[in-house]
Amino acid sequence: LVKKGEETLATLAGKDDTDAKIVSYSYEGEATTLTLEMVAGGEMYIHNVKISNVSETNYQQDGQWFIVKAGDTSSFLDALKIANGIAGTERIFIYIPNGTYDLGTAVKTPISRDNISLIGQSMDGVIIKNAPPTSVEGLMSASTIHNTGNNLYMQDLTLQNDLDYYNAGSAGRANAFHDGGNHTIAKNVKLLSYQDTYLSSANKQLYWENSEIHGAVDFICGGGDVFFESCNLVTESRKKGEKNGEATITAHQPQTAEKFGYVFNNCSIENQAAKFNFGRAWGGASGATVRPMATYLNTILNQPTEINSTRFIVTGMNNQSGLFHEYNSVDKDGKVVSPASNKQTFTDKNGDDKNSYETILTADEAANYSLDKVFTDWDPAYLAKQYTINDAKYDNGTIKFGIPKNGMQGGALFKNGELVGLSIDGTFNITIDTEKDALTIRGINQRGGFGPEAPVAVTPSSVNKLKADKSNDDVIYNLQGIRVKNANKGIFIIGGKKAIK
Repeated sequence: LVKKGEETLATLAGKDDTDAKIVSYSYEGEATTLTLEMVAGGEMYIHNVKISNVSETNYQQDGQWFIVKAGDTSSFLDALKIANGIAGTERIFIYIPNGTYDLGTAVKTPISRDNISLIGQSMDGVIIKNAPPTSVEGLMSASTIHNTGNNLYMQDLTLQNDLDYYNAGSAGRANAFHDGGNHTIAKNVKLLSYQDTYLSSANKQLYWENSEIHGAVDFICGGGDVFFESCNLVTESRKKGEKNGEATITAHQPQTAEKFGYVFNNCSIENQAAKFNFGRAWGGASGATVRPMATYLNTILNQPTEINSTRFIVTGMNNQSGLFHEYNSVDKDGKVVSPASNKQTFTDKNGDDKNSYETILTADEAANYSLDKVFTDWDPAYLAKQYTINDAKYDNGTIKFGIPKNGMQGGALFKNGELVGLSIDGTFNITIDTEKDALTIRGINQRGGFGPEAPVAVTPSSVNKLKADKSNDDVIYNLQGIRVKNANKGIFIIGGKKAIK
């Protein structure tokens, strides 16, 4: 119980089934003393207590949305701390503008609350990074972000673990993202590290779309049923400065509730090592019926001659051999490069627990790994769908746009590349200089993710009469208000008027 005098303000879980689950409470009110009291007969486990007194926030809040200051690490961390502590089940949205958010040597920055959305401005423009010392390396000890909340949504950002892998010695395990939650969706998310880049937890269902994951050693590892749709996998060299060693993409370690393991559909592989393989078995009990699993469907191999001849590593890391499959791999020109047959005998690390089978699937067998077969009780692709707004118009200080009943929740308005407002009713009130300001709008999906940027039309009645000065006809600005020499592809202000190239 959280109490103020005799008044009970909140009831918090004393312990959780999820290891490292953080319980938070956000108090808003007069300065006073709060007491943490265990209920009679209850149990409570306390590993660490952190108290943050904040009199003035360094972020903006608009209802359930927190708007972080661009490039301000403390602003991001404060918004995340407050979001973690908000009681209830309503979704909390954190918008992160383009910028680098350097966490220093801090590890395991937590996301602990259910139903949080981290919405970046762009995948390559938003970088959240840490650089732990090599002494901290470890499968679960050096993570950039550690999530224990369910229904997390991430879009348009990069998570980077900058531990010095090439000078770490025999191991440089450093997760960019350790996911202990269930029903996570990541869209347009880039993960950068080398060993154990992405760690998924057992008995969870997780979804990745249009994302990019880098690594050299077992860089997609852990348990769970995880579906990767149209993602780019980049295998890094095992030695700095040259294509060296063999990169291993997956190391799956299943539990009893899992049926599919890692499923990759319409993904691509860009190899930066001397060669690579699809994956290997991490562990599990010898002779168990649930084995490590990884299936690659319709994969583009940009360097098809550099894959290991057995496609997968046939000897497991620990006790158990795996169930690995491939279907219709092609090169970058669309030519099928999967062998007609690839029957292998997989074993545990001691050469026992033998498991011989055909790794190449037929079309009928591959159909059993479609998204609706892997996830039967939720549709992450629908929740992650993006929406484009093509009917937004500005007229005399008002912007109006339609919100069709197709899942779109509203619109996010940008002026000269900066977020200036959110709307769920199809209107904005804003004053602009029609000769200098460029307005764009992005649709908001059910998890808060923004869709593609589209221009806001400016009606003739709202356009000020432009000066007939030919010397300004060739002046070009981008949406950030920066003067540029040439207008290539995109939206620009040319001679005081908006233009799409």
